[in-house]
Amino acid sequence: MRVSLGRQIRLVLAKEVTDHLRDRRSLLLSLVYPLLGPLLLGVLLAIGGGSLRSDGDAPRVVVPAMVEPGATLPLDLVRALAERRFDAVATTDDVVALVQRGSEAVALMVRNDGAARQIEIAVVFDPGSVVGAAVAGRLAGALNDHARERGHANLRAAGVDLAIAEPIRIQGRAVSAQRDVAGMFYGMIPALLMFMVFLGGTHLAIDATAGERERGSLEPLLTAPVERAALLTGKAGAALAFTALTVAIHLTGFKLILGVAAAGLAGVQPPPGWRVFGALFAMAVPVMLLAVALQFLIATITRSMKEAQIYLGLLPVVPAMPGMALAFTSAASLQAFGLWPLAGQLVGFSGLVNGAGVSSRATVVAAGTTLAIAVLAFWIAVRRFERNQQLAPG
Repeated sequence: MRVSLGRQIRLVLAKEVTDHLRDRRSLLLSLVYPLLGPLLLGVLLAIGGGSLRSDGDAPRVVVPAMVEPGATLPLDLVRALAERRFDAVATTDDVVALVQRGSEAVALMVRNDGAARQIEIAVVFDPGSVVGAAVAGRLAGALNDHARERGHANLRAAGVDLAIAEPIRIQGRAVSAQRDVAGMFYGMIPALLMFMVFLGGTHLAIDATAGERERGSLEPLLTAPVERAALLTGKAGAALAFTALTVAIHLTGFKLILGVAAAGLAGVQPPPGWRVFGALFAMAVPVMLLAVALQFLIATITRSMKEAQIYLGLLPVVPAMPGMALAFTSAASLQAFGLWPLAGQLVGFSGLVNGAGVSSRATVVAAGTTLAIAVLAFWIAVRRFERNQQLAPG
């Protein structure tokens, strides 16, 4: 009795899924590894989020101020900083050394230039520290605001029109769809998601092709009454199932872990809702199909398991790199790439995460081109798999 092609595919798929579930280490990796990205962003948000908030929400910061001999720390400056949640404390310690050691995030150096009747203040911080740079930015803003207010008071006392002394007044006006700085961390989700899509089924793709070829367990499968196209399709289906599982865990981790981190910071924007993460998963489905197709294409072309591991280990980095650049770029400026495969999905991911929305036309076109490439890549993989010389190890 001849078994239909569809049943052959289902039998192979069930076998591969069962074998992968029995491999405890691989299964643990599939369940735990997707949570590393959410944990990383959660820690970054918890550590840096508090320092990046606006003055009204930011925690109070004690700022040591090293005052040089002959100089003083003006009381009006101390009061002005206190209103902006900075407690300036005079000290004789070397504040540069304190900041270099990481004992203090930021410090001040105060020098009184008596001849010019000026007070020179230097903000000391480590630009390599995200927290230090953020606090230093807020502190510099507070100092500049106080200096401007003090200068205006002096001009008014002298009867000088402020419009003459300050003919141009510059203000910043943010227009981002993101409501606060937490969006900067959420903007990294598209790149990490793309990386996980191309990584999720890698181990199964390698083990089910190059691995079985080296272990000698592929040859008995080829003697079974199963067409090679059905055999490879069943294996790819299993890889796709575990890819979908890892992506689902990945997105769930982002929602839960980032939600907990944001909840611990008053005034910080929570991560997007479940509907957004569901849309991210749906938009990632064509990319999952392409990822699995490329994984099996590479696995059938390579001649050894080690070679396949090298190439497939590098594969997730390629589509994720543009995503990292997108995290620091406005998605609106990249709409021209919205119709391209992979690039279109990255732009769509970003639009969903930051609330800017996505173009239905671009989403459909990008999905269609991605699926077309996936079908072509898997067709080539099947043709390569059907060649006898590709089945021998080495």
